[in-house]
Amino acid sequence: MVSTETGGDQTAEAKEAEILIVAFGDSLYAGYGLDQKEGFAPELQAALTTVGKDVRVHNAGVSGDTTAAGLRRMDFVLDSLSRKPDLVILGLGGN
Repeated sequence: MVSTETGGDQTAEAKEAEILIVAFGDSLYAGYGLDQKEGFAPELQAALTTVGKDVRVHNAGVSGDTTAAGLRRMDFVLDSLSRKPDLVILGLGGN
């Protein structure tokens, strides 16, 4: 979700981004050891936003995840989203 503030008022209006991308993977996607704003998903979202895309990148990375574990949690991740993603980027096998 993207929130916007108007003036000095703390009232925020949330809206759904036009494009939903899921970054699904292991610690490389989760950003293990990095600040929350420095991982793959936030960097991708920032880059796409900078070029004018209305996008939300959902970070579905889990540190230490294996390919088998990722397969077992895929349905849970997709079912937990508010809508079907437009794109899923899959990155497993680094562990």
